Amino acid sequence: MDFADATLVYLAKRESLSVILTGDHADFATYRIEGKPQFRVLPLEKP
Repeated sequence: MDFADATLVYLAKRESLSVILTGDHADFATYRIEGKPQFRVLPLEKP
């Protein structure tokens, strides 16, 4: 986890958010906030 990812996860936890806007889909598929499902990452990946 790099500093930018850690910052987004911290802010999401602090603000009770489950949606993240990032281009880093691979990492955010593994990150979780305690007791919560995985993040919904935007923009959606193209098929």
